[in-house]
Amino acid sequence: MTILCTYCKRPIEGEYTIAGNANYHTACYNSHVALKCCICHNPINGTYLHDDWGNNACAHHTIKHCDSCNRITPLPAPVNGRYYCPGCTATAANSTAAIPAVYKNILAVFTRYGINAPVGVPVHIVDKPTLTTAAKSINTPHLLGLAVTNTHTSGLFGGKTFTHNIYILGGLPALEFEAVLAHELLHTWLNQYGVKMTDPETEGFCNLGSYLVLTIAATKHAQQLMKKIKEDKSPVYGAGFRHMLTEVQCKGWTLLLTEIKARTG
Repeated sequence: MTILCTYCKRPIEGEYTIAGNANYHTACYNSHVALKCCICHNPINGTYLHDDWGNNACAHHTIKHCDSCNRITPLPAPVNGRYYCPGCTATAANSTAAIPAVYKNILAVFTRYGINAPVGVPVHIVDKPTLTTAAKSINTPHLLGLAVTNTHTSGLFGGKTFTHNIYILGGLPALEFEAVLAHELLHTWLNQYGVKMTDPETEGFCNLGSYLVLTIAATKHAQQLMKKIKEDKSPVYGAGFRHMLTEVQCKGWTLLLTEIKARTG
């Protein structure tokens, strides 16, 4: 009885490879059927690693998962303490040139939901030591951004003006940079209204800003960043976000924003 290769449909002579219930020329199997390692590009034998993008890697390789999109990537040089795949590195935000367009896009998204975030806030792209110094007493090891608001009181009636500055870690991929900027802009919005909430409520609400722009982006990378936000185990950022997401799903944006703006003093 002639055995046919499941891939090329030609007769098999000599040794061959069986996978599942199928028979293959070993060359056909290795070239067209076998799982390939995304690092060495050879057929994978034995245990292997897998990511949400469909990439596979031999278990013996030294690899990292990209800190932004979660792809398997060869161990790269860290950028401000984070590891990025080549795709994310290619979109890294290291200059302020693109900020106005990103800022404008975020404001347009916020406006749809009734959020009038401050316009023209200076955005600084900084290294990790500078961000850590600006954060002062904030103890968040994976801090990616920071909003600083200074309040000025003047005149007989104590009128208030606000000066905001936003600091964002350099090297973030473009989409993650946009998500972080959205988060920090909501901090400036809360500060300008003098809103007083718990840390989980505050960070959870600001994470809603990131979630909004990522939802609209609707890419695989956006899905990975949204998953990270939703599954964050932090009692402040993660649990806070899940609480605020439930709030907006139950009340809608108009009522939620009204309630938040009432929490002043």
